[in-house]
Amino acid sequence: MAILAARELGVELSHVPYRGGFAAMQGAAAGEVALAIGTEGSARALQQAGRLRVLATTWEQRSPFFPEAPSFRELGFDGLGQREWFGAFMPARTSAAVIASAAEAIRAVAQPGDLRETWEKVGLAVEIGTPAQLREAMRAEYDFWGRLVKGSGFTPES
Repeated sequence: MAILAARELGVELSHVPYRGGFAAMQGAAAGEVALAIGTEGSARALQQAGRLRVLATTWEQRSPFFPEAPSFRELGFDGLGQREWFGAFMPARTSAAVIASAAEAIRAVAQPGDLRETWEKVGLAVEIGTPAQLREAMRAEYDFWGRLVKGSGFTPES
C-alpha cells in the first residue's frame, strides 16, 4: 500500500520494517516514524485512546470506523481506493458440495449477531460474497498489485 500511496501522492516514502501492522501503528503513535499506513483494525484502538490521528482512509467513501477522516478519494486521489479484505479458503480438491456447505455456514455466522459485532468492534467491515466473487476478487487483486510491485522495483530486501 505504501508503494501505491507514494506514487499517487507524489512523495517519497522510506520503508521501515515492523513486525506487523499494529507494531507499525504503535511506532507512529510513539513518534518513531512520521506516519504509518495500516488497517483500520491496527489503528482503531490507538486512535480511540487518543494516541494516533487518522489522516485519511483508503475506502472509496468515509470509513464507518473513522467518520471524521476523509477518504483519499474525497481528497482527489482516486487511485488510493483500496481496502483490506479476508477470504476463507479450502484445499483445491475440495468438492463443490463441501465448498457450498462451508460458504453457507460462513454466511450464517456473519449475519448480525455477536460474532459480527465483535469483528466490527475491532475495525473489520463484514461483507459476505460467494466463492465465485472471491475468485474474481483474488484475480483482480493479483493483477493490480502484481503490476504495481513489479513496476516499482521493490524487492523484499529494499
